[in-house]
Amino acid sequence: MNSMRFAVPEKRGAKFKWCLVALFTLTTLATALLAPAATVREHGGQEADLIVHHGKVVTVDRDFSVRQAMAINNSLILRVGTDEDVLRLKGPRTELINLAGKMVLPGLMDSHTHPLGAALTEFDHEIPAMESIADVLAYFRARAQGLLECG
Repeated sequence: MNSMRFAVPEKRGAKFKWCLVALFTLTTLATALLAPAATVREHGGQEADLIVHHGKVVTVDRDFSVRQAMAINNSLILRVGTDEDVLRLKGPRTELINLAGKMVLPGLMDSHTHPLGAALTEFDHEIPAMESIADVLAYFRARAQGLLECG
């Protein structure tokens, strides 16, 4: 049985890099367990460094709840909850990110790689730069067609 192996291309577009930076920034800041609801006063007057709001924050509580917003301070999650509740932690220096309905997975760190397989894939053929979902899908189609032709 043939299996497809993929390598991460070294050349990436600006949009792809921005998405990775945003994903890793949010996930790195949110590596702690989700904290119960709290206010600035309950956190010793701390204000959030970052608040993501108007989105879908997938928690890992007992019910795998989905909340609207999340506040982070000093790399720790201060609060998850409704936009109204979390925005109470906003201070004058708080960075706000309107997720516009997008999803955040706090603490997700995908460090799963297969370097040997990726290296062998590059040996077999060059992996092109992919800057859009359409580029990725076109690459998958071409590779699948090539595998089908090989039998």
